[in-house]
Amino acid sequence: MVLRTNCSGGSGNTGIVLVPASAIQPVELVLPTLPQVTASGTAPARTSARTADPGVRSIGREDVLARVLDACARPDTPAVVVTGPAGTGRSTVLAQVRERLAEAGIATAEIRIPRAEPDLPHLVARLSERLGLPPAREDCPRTALSRVVSVLAGRRDRLVVFLDDAHRLGTDARAALTSSISALTGSSVTFVCAARALGPDVAALVHEERLRPLSASAVEELLADLLRARPAPGLATSIRNACAGIPAIVRAAVEGYQRSGSLRIVDQQAHLVRDAAELPVTHPLFADLNASWPVIKALAVLHPLGSAATALIAEAVDIDEEAVDEVLHELREAGVVLPGRPAGSWRFRAPMLATLLTACLGPFERRLIAQLAVNALQHGRATCPSPDYLPERLVDAGKPAHRARTAAALLSAARTENGERADRWLWTAARLLTDSARRAEALHQHAVTCALHRRFGSAVQSAEIVLRSLSDHLTPDSLQELLIIYVVGLAGSGATATLQDVAEGGWRSMPGGEENRIVTRSTALYMLNRWQEARDALVDHTPASEVLLRTLSLAGWLDVPEPSTAIDASFAGRWDEALDLARADLAAASAHVHGPERTATYREMAGILTARGQLNRARTVLDDARSQHLLLPHLLAVPEAELESTLGATQRAKELIEEGLRFATENGITAGTDELWLRLAESESQAGNPAAARRYADRLLQIADQLGTTGARRNALLARLLVQPDPRTAAEVIELAKARNRPFELATTLAAVTESVEGRQKLIHTAYEMLGELDALIPRARLRKLMRARNMPIPGRSATVAENERLLAALITEGLSNSQLATVLGTSEKSVEGRLTRFFNKTGYRSRAELAAAMLNGTANLTA
Repeated sequence: MVLRTNCSGGSGNTGIVLVPASAIQPVELVLPTLPQVTASGTAPARTSARTADPGVRSIGREDVLARVLDACARPDTPAVVVTGPAGTGRSTVLAQVRERLAEAGIATAEIRIPRAEPDLPHLVARLSERLGLPPAREDCPRTALSRVVSVLAGRRDRLVVFLDDAHRLGTDARAALTSSISALTGSSVTFVCAARALGPDVAALVHEERLRPLSASAVEELLADLLRARPAPGLATSIRNACAGIPAIVRAAVEGYQRSGSLRIVDQQAHLVRDAAELPVTHPLFADLNASWPVIKALAVLHPLGSAATALIAEAVDIDEEAVDEVLHELREAGVVLPGRPAGSWRFRAPMLATLLTACLGPFERRLIAQLAVNALQHGRATCPSPDYLPERLVDAGKPAHRARTAAALLSAARTENGERADRWLWTAARLLTDSARRAEALHQHAVTCALHRRFGSAVQSAEIVLRSLSDHLTPDSLQELLIIYVVGLAGSGATATLQDVAEGGWRSMPGGEENRIVTRSTALYMLNRWQEARDALVDHTPASEVLLRTLSLAGWLDVPEPSTAIDASFAGRWDEALDLARADLAAASAHVHGPERTATYREMAGILTARGQLNRARTVLDDARSQHLLLPHLLAVPEAELESTLGATQRAKELIEEGLRFATENGITAGTDELWLRLAESESQAGNPAAARRYADRLLQIADQLGTTGARRNALLARLLVQPDPRTAAEVIELAKARNRPFELATTLAAVTESVEGRQKLIHTAYEMLGELDALIPRARLRKLMRARNMPIPGRSATVAENERLLAALITEGLSNSQLATVLGTSEKSVEGRLTRFFNKTGYRSRAELAAAMLNGTANLTA
């Protein structure tokens, strides 16, 4: 059926008559061939002026795309309407449907709808223009529309017309177009439209595809696509909930987090380290909010106050409440806000939008709105269930009339808060206080809190103020604590030059008595890794020594740094968990500064990555560690040497171990040197220098007696076995390794003692199985080579083949050359070339880059 209109008549009314499409022959107008949308660089320019970024994929919309394409191929479907709230990806879906149709050789055209509501004449003009038809000059708009539809209905070749943002059409234009489209049933023309919602009057005429919010898995894929990194566990779900699964807001959130430095990537994993996100007011996300801009910005701050928000918004933007209500209902119609509870309150469909809008406030707006919120809460005109809301508004409100009362409220709130908010609240409280004693106490509380949460820069800032002019108001114990926080904070914030000044002479001018100054100097020396000098400074100062040792031990900064959760997980063989925890720890630290105590975290992380064949990632971790000021940096020599040895640089590996030992010896450090001596003994033994290996083994025995740890004892026994194989020594070291309950350590111990005990085949198989559970691909490959050399059976042939391919894929992804691959795999370059050819033929990947992208996104299929 097509639309026939009558623009004349005595009454002036327009008559609408539906007639069979077959009864109308397009004799006057012929629709020209339209440009095709193709991926070729030589193709005609596409007719679309408003499409999504061609680099943006419709992640999570493949099923929708398939159904729209299917509907476009059916003559019984004159129109398809893609619906959903703003930001759900309607335009992106239309753009990608159009591209796929063009790839199939189907003609397409796009009609753009401007932001203002176009009337029917405007719509007809746009249709005629985009379809290559002569403009209507004398016909009334309905007659002109009928003529256009008549031409379309008689078209023989397939044509799909795209109409984005159809909800912007005026009422008359929308009604006329709806009636007209029904006349295309059975023709070769389909309209594909996008709109916020589908009116009930057209539901029976079209195929609707409602875009639902993205799932957490789809958001995870989108984040990986945007960041070129995998989101940390839980991040995709968190962002999905904050953004209500709306793709445009997810993208804006990522951009906002990146602008504010809140997103950090560690070892190809993205972490959110702060809640802050900010966008410029000109960002496209805000484009449709211009008419309601002052109201919606105020709502972003005030909506937690429930039904009181409307009156406060009216006061903030200086309009009446009725006008505010009108704007809020328009925002509801647009899908931006929803009614909340209790009645009369509002909430954002996507809470992230409120965060982004709040960041757009200017200083005056932020202060005024915060003051209104504070007054309403303090005078009982509003309530808020969130305990964080009032302290945040107190910070934003500027200097209050009752400074002491506000400071007291912030100090009280900070006792149950940590991290960034506590930092901000305590700093604001201290600045508000005018009484010197109370201000010193507040700054001390601020410094302690920030130090506990590794916010070293903030801790140093407060400590400096107190030490310079307010130290007389602290008790001796508090002053001593603050001095240690100051020095540790300097180390944590990388201020090594200032730390050096304190150690060399600045300690003499520190407030407090002689014992305080000695402790301060010794702390600085420890933070500079000058352990022997620190010990010498404490000679004959037993009270100071006890204070310092107790403080540093509690902080985990004495001897080998106290195991963190990540290190515990690594020792226990939960390597995936250990990596996630280590990345999260380092990401959080990078938001401020890296603390000096994270040496062991870097060490474990690099060791795991090397064992799994992720060699360049391990090198990146180690390079990052070496760029920091860390305690006990010689602990990094072992994973560095293992990495170099894996790549065939055995001499460089030995040099790294020797450098680590030299550093430890020069600074009077014994902790962690047992592993270095073991590595030297192994190196000399493998090089055929038994005398040198014996010297190192004897030295290691002395170190083990000095340290008195089971780890040092285990290393000493392994070194003895290198120079004097003995079943009893082997049995002792195995029992010791079992008691320590560290799977990787036990597996390597079993592999190392097989020359000295009976039943070595069983030991090797046990070690092989344990390494498999850890997914330690490179040590497993080495054991397989050893088993082949000894004519030992290798369990699981098919599993071995699959594991070899996983190792090869990991090494390819790391960007290793064929020569490096040959070294790591213990084979020839020619053999590597053959393996690569077979691998790519089997998996279907066309390049190393394509494989690397799939490995990064977690979508790699190595069994194709």
